[in-house]
Amino acid sequence: MTSPSNIGTIHQLTWVAARQETSCCAREARTLLQSSSCWEGRTPPNTSQEDFTCPMSTESDNRAAAHSVPTWRFRYFADWSNLRLHTNPSSGAYHGSDLEMVLGVSQDDSDLPESGPEMHLQAYMMRAWAAFADNPVNGLTKEIGWPTYNSGEATLIRLDFINSTCANFALPSTYDSPCSGLNLSFYGL
Repeated sequence: MTSPSNIGTIHQLTWVAARQETSCCAREARTLLQSSSCWEGRTPPNTSQEDFTCPMSTESDNRAAAHSVPTWRFRYFADWSNLRLHTNPSSGAYHGSDLEMVLGVSQDDSDLPESGPEMHLQAYMMRAWAAFADNPVNGLTKEIGWPTYNSGEATLIRLDFINSTCANFALPSTYDSPCSGLNLSFYGL
């Protein structure tokens, strides 16, 4: 049980932060929110930035810089035909679609076969998760070559970015730059 003195503390556990690239689902959710009458006179939230990207950025920064917790942060971009929720337009990556790859069950969703590049990325992601499980402090860096997260360096891991079946690394500000200017008053902050 958490005692009152532990509330709000960050435990010194290694951390992997995941974010699926903005998909049609996020755009549809925003459209639905905007059309709702409960937003009269108020601006609905930017579901992609406010609910996903910015909290992930803040949490990663807090753990990595402020508390020296080994942290890795990635964005998953893959859009496989056998994992699409809909095709016109394509649903793209969506919340949880990266887990299909880690668990090796992407074909189970639609009975469509996995492509060669999809199987390659699947094996790569399985190796990454196994490396982290085997050695949570250094496994991803030593075994897979992923840098630990640092908001000032190209350490944001992008999986299947522009259909690459290997990781590539970007400055977190590529995606986080709108976070400092967001109006979070919707949440009462």
